[in-house]
This record gives sequence, structure tokens and C-alpha cells, in this order.
Amino acid sequence: MVSHDISSPKTLKRELNGLLLASSKTGCNDLLLITDHDETRLEKGGRQIRVVPAYAWLVDR
Repeated sequence: MVSHDISSPKTLKRELNGLLLASSKTGCNDLLLITDHDETRLEKGGRQIRVVPAYAWLVDR
């Protein structure tokens, strides 16, 4: 999933809920949220979510 800015709690909640819904529908547990500049790891719904900036994700490709 991609989100430009997750500094707003409302935006972060929306994006994380979308990831969890997609995960439950597909069975994918490698959850990744690509952002403009944030980098962290979060846990929600018992699942680990990696948050990485777009430039880091692109360099790793």
C-alpha cells in the first residue's frame, strides 16, 4: 500500500485498516506501507507492518 503522508492519525488508521483487510482477503502476511519519508515498524491486529520511505523501497528493488 502507498500513502504520501501518514502523520494524521485518521490517515494512518485508514491505511492500516486497508492493509489488514487486504491481508485477511489474500492471506498475505508481508505487510508493507510505502510513504514519502516515514520509516518504522508497527503492530496492529497481531500483525507486523513495515513502513518504509519510497526512496528506500526503490533502492532495494
